[in-house]
Amino acid sequence: MKDVTRAVSEEVQRERASITSPPDLHRRIMQRVSTAQRPPESIGWRRQAVLAFGIVLLVGAAALGANRLRANELAQTHATPRVSTAPTVHSSAPPSTVPTNVSPRVAFLNAQVGLIAFGDRIERTTDAGRSWSVVRTSVDVRQFVWIATQDVRAVTAEGLLASSDGGLHWRVTNREADLTAASFPSSMIGFAATASGQLLKTTDGGETFSPLHIDVPALAVAFQTPQLGWIAGPNGIEATSDGGTSWRRQAAFDFVGSLPAAGQVDVNGNSGWSIHMSDAMHGFVVFQNFGTVAHQRAVYVFYTRDGGINWLFQSAEGYFPMPTPLAVPRGSTPGDLVGVLAVTGPQSALVLSASTALEQGMFVSSTVDAGQTWHDRHIAGTSGDETAVSGGAVVMVAGEAWAIWYDGSHAYLAESLDSAQTWTTVTLD
Repeated sequence: MKDVTRAVSEEVQRERASITSPPDLHRRIMQRVSTAQRPPESIGWRRQAVLAFGIVLLVGAAALGANRLRANELAQTHATPRVSTAPTVHSSAPPSTVPTNVSPRVAFLNAQVGLIAFGDRIERTTDAGRSWSVVRTSVDVRQFVWIATQDVRAVTAEGLLASSDGGLHWRVTNREADLTAASFPSSMIGFAATASGQLLKTTDGGETFSPLHIDVPALAVAFQTPQLGWIAGPNGIEATSDGGTSWRRQAAFDFVGSLPAAGQVDVNGNSGWSIHMSDAMHGFVVFQNFGTVAHQRAVYVFYTRDGGINWLFQSAEGYFPMPTPLAVPRGSTPGDLVGVLAVTGPQSALVLSASTALEQGMFVSSTVDAGQTWHDRHIAGTSGDETAVSGGAVVMVAGEAWAIWYDGSHAYLAESLDSAQTWTTVTLD
């Protein structure tokens, strides 16, 4: 028996040395099985059968290892989205160190002039995204707020930045480092939410802020006019019609109490809550739970068509069970929603979503029925399981749209010239 074992070991070594591919392994195994199944004629046949059987087991294990290695190679190949035939955009700045959980941002004033933020820099275009120039470095942008043609603000980890020339030059106006979101209904009057849930107001364009009294923590803010605005957070939604002097409760979110507290704000200071008003009557509130124990994020979408008198629970990520006492939503949000919602009309919006194991690549999802149903548009040039994507944003202006995201290694920008129906992708860094 020892002779047989030794013979099996020696034969396996010879087989392994000559293996070139999984199909070759399969052919070798079938040859061994065929030989072992011949009619026995002597005691030598038993030895040969044992030898063949041992080789089949060990070579089969080698085949499994080879197949797993090939699967890993394919996974690595698809870990980064493939770039389409569109030209790569090269920045004039030296490569920067990109944070691990970066959430890129994009904002366009019109079809030609736009801003993007990724890594630690802001870049600007004046030719619809065909070329970009770095206008500021060493900055982590959480939100762009375009107020007028030349007047724009940026909420950053450094504080509030302001530009008076359309984003070409920037200066720090206030060093409130924990700002998560801001809304400027005019160039001088603005409101900002902080990571601790405080609401601040400025009357001098962001040079100074004063706290406002509110009854619920404010992690998101949206103002239509200097008088009319909304705030949202884990305790609900409130509205004001006198510039923040008084507030009235519009919705209570009792379900948030059963969710992880860590889900309200991510490690980069980006709020999981956001408000997006199309006008004084129509708008969305979105909560992305950053504390979800999975690469998917639990997402909850609410909508109003009467200025917030009623907020309807429109959709949620179907992967997760509904927390009590939240009612069953009317529909389901896109899987792996990772971007900031962009409102495009009274009942329409766009959002960026990443793939799952079943749907490969990046998608821009759209709704035309106030968030009840969503339709995915694949971004050409992306493939693979994009679970490494940590954040992004999408925007549409005059029928042209842009989406930006970061996959753990590179930042990508996608463009659509037909109202977000088809997309092409370029690499930013």
